[in-house]
Parts: sequence; structure tokens; C-alpha cells
Amino acid sequence: NCGLDFVDDPSFPELKDESEEGRSRADIVALADAISNAPDGAFESEVGALMDLDGFITGYAIDDLVLQDPVLDEVRKAGSSAGAAG
Repeated sequence: NCGLDFVDDPSFPELKDESEEGRSRADIVALADAISNAPDGAFESEVGALMDLDGFITGYAIDDLVLQDPVLDEVRKAGSSAGAAG
């Protein structure tokens, strides 16, 4: 799961105060449609017009790097062990 569940079901993400404040998910529906239906040659321009595609890719890469980093895994384990011992 990479956080794209909304593509298959744009009603999936919870929008804070959606009904109370009359918020619309039209932008989510438009993005889901572009992700699902943009032709390969136009994907970047069509999806990029609706979201910060470079920012998303950078953030995804950073998350993956941090979550997959063996050094950080050891730091996390050490922190968990120290908390359990204290």
C-alpha cells in the first residue's frame, strides 16, 4: 500500500469536517480519474496539473529510504530496548 487507495475508491479518505463544513472531494475524484485514465505519454502533465508530483515522489523516496535504512533500524531497536529497560 503506497497511500493510493483513493484511486480505486475516492470516497475512502476521511475528510475532516466534510459534512459539517460542506467540503467537496471533487479534487480527489479528479486526481483519481487522472491517475487511472491518463495515457502514458500524458500522465506526468495531467497528474502534475492536479498535484505536486515531484514533491510526492521526493516524499515517497525519503519515506522509503528512512523506513528501509538498516542503520536507522538499529537506532530504533536500541531506543526500544532502552525504553523497555528503563
